[in-house]
Amino acid sequence: MWSHFTPPPQPGLEPVLDKVDTPFEGAATNLNLPVTAFEIGFNAFQEWGFWEVPMTFMSDSGSYTYMLQGVYVHGNRPTPEALGNLAGISGHYTGNAWGLLQMGGTKSILTGTMEADLVLGSPTAQNFKVLTQDSSGNRVDIFQTGAITFDANGEADLFHTSNVDMQIGGMSANTGRGTLGVFDNGAAVGGTAGMEYSGDAAVVGFQGTK
Repeated sequence: MWSHFTPPPQPGLEPVLDKVDTPFEGAATNLNLPVTAFEIGFNAFQEWGFWEVPMTFMSDSGSYTYMLQGVYVHGNRPTPEALGNLAGISGHYTGNAWGLLQMGGTKSILTGTMEADLVLGSPTAQNFKVLTQDSSGNRVDIFQTGAITFDANGEADLFHTSNVDMQIGGMSANTGRGTLGVFDNGAAVGGTAGMEYSGDAAVVGFQGTK
């Protein structure tokens, strides 16, 4: 999720992602396969978009290739000053959300928004939510239901039924997990999450600034 990041003068003018290197930036971790990234936005601290990895498998009838796809957000690590004073970071963050929904035999792109409040005096988030939908109106949302607490690295785990409710089509997911992180000096937050409900699945990315 974090790396040294210098924003390009315009979207799409830099090679955006050389490799996927964290679990929540994809099941491509450690597969040693080429990753193609599609940047959809950036700010002074972050870059975000979609990635894909070609996968091939063999069967009795021949060789088949498909694309393993996901979402990413990466950018500047929290500064030492920010990590040493996580309880001092506060503010209302708003921004973008994007993702992929597999519903039945159809895959669609999700777009939407996110917001969260970081609470002064405690390294926690409140009022965290992610609201997305595809072009057909199918919704994938995340709502905070419990404590979201950042660790010493500036990351917080998101666990479905523990501190968030992840929903596909308005129905609470069967399983779901994600991460919310602080970027740079606390000027930005972002993360990714994945969930499943009765055979339907979704991954979403989200980022916000003060």
